[in-house]
Amino acid sequence: MKKKNIVKSSQGKVYLLIVAILIIVWIVSVVLLSENKDKKAQLDLVAEADKFLEDNIYIRAANSLTEALKYETDYNRDIEDKLLYVYKEGGFVGEYDALARQRIEAGYASKEEYTDVVQRLIDRDSKASAITILKQALEDYPDDVDLSKLYDDNRFDISYSNTGYSTYINPVELISIPVSYENKWGYLDETGRLAIDFEYKDVTPFFGEFAVVKKDAQYELIDTSCNRWAIDKSGIDDVVTYNADLIVGKKGDEYGIYTQTFAQMGTDFYEDIILNSNDLICVKKNGRWAILDSNLKQVTDFVFNDIVRNSKGEAFAGSFAVVADENGYFIADTEGRALFDNRYKLAKGMEEGYPAVSDGSGKWGFVNGDGELIIPCKYMDAKSFSCDVAPVYEAGEWRYITKNDVVVYENNLSVAEPFNEGCALAKDGNGNLLLLKLRYYEYYK
Repeated sequence: MKKKNIVKSSQGKVYLLIVAILIIVWIVSVVLLSENKDKKAQLDLVAEADKFLEDNIYIRAANSLTEALKYETDYNRDIEDKLLYVYKEGGFVGEYDALARQRIEAGYASKEEYTDVVQRLIDRDSKASAITILKQALEDYPDDVDLSKLYDDNRFDISYSNTGYSTYINPVELISIPVSYENKWGYLDETGRLAIDFEYKDVTPFFGEFAVVKKDAQYELIDTSCNRWAIDKSGIDDVVTYNADLIVGKKGDEYGIYTQTFAQMGTDFYEDIILNSNDLICVKKNGRWAILDSNLKQVTDFVFNDIVRNSKGEAFAGSFAVVADENGYFIADTEGRALFDNRYKLAKGMEEGYPAVSDGSGKWGFVNGDGELIIPCKYMDAKSFSCDVAPVYEAGEWRYITKNDVVVYENNLSVAEPFNEGCALAKDGNGNLLLLKLRYYEYYK
């Protein structure tokens, strides 16, 4: 009896399997039949469009192709290509741009489609949208020289405003700019307007909500509303820099590290100190530099001949700094390890791109992370790249260039600082402090 039941069960399973296979075959047949029907309908509409095109009847050809695209087959992209051609030849600009932008969003637009859409946006003074699309174009066509040039020609539009002052300290954050007037210091906001009046003998740039200032005889920590948070009672002669939680103070010829409340950290004094936003501290002793962590523990020995400050007074930009050994200057990581074997005679501080270096000829160029010169040493002076531009000095004035060594701003500048979050400080030929802005930085950063 058991044997019969087993046989019946096996037969039932075979029957169900056969039924399932038949159903699948039927479904596949229906799908294929439907697809073939759709393809035939599409091809008939395409043939109809071709007949209209013989007589340059673009509107009817476009209608036929648009109808053909209502079907979903393997031919759709080819039909889109033909429809774009019809729109272009027929002068249907709006329709062309709409379809091209759909293809851009889908990630399969041609270089020509990108260029056509972008050029029309530029002509309509919609550069922000053009730059956004060009940024995507270069992701799809990273090595295309024409797209790269079009991108650079439009994104580096620099405006400027005259602050009316001349003496300044380049800040870490350009939301508050220390400026001097009649031997007193105050702060401008990011628009160049006076935010904190001229009442201090000495100041540091703000870092976040706080800065260190000297109003009377002592240094104090203030917030952006000028409220006092701490006062120095340890007798610091000079505050060199402030960075988040730490202060570099000088007593006599020695530098110490202090907290926000002016309490000394550790007992060591140094010949020089550089604070960094990544919490590493660079210190100099007996003519040699070392890197410390935030607890003042050595990350490296005192092995560097030099560690170079950037425009913000820091050495590190993210994870990299420009340092020197006995053979010259190079880029090092947070462990002090060299990124390459090459060495350069001189170098400027690391900003956020290629650093400026000199090969000993007295001229300056720029080096990449592999130690290779990406712009040869040909400028009289230079500062490192940031925001994809760099200041260079030639023919008696400063100007800004791109990584392709193309000048994007020259306006008789006597001083030019590297850009920081799309803004930079500079001076014109008369010594007036200018606030420069990359108009479209937020769209390409």
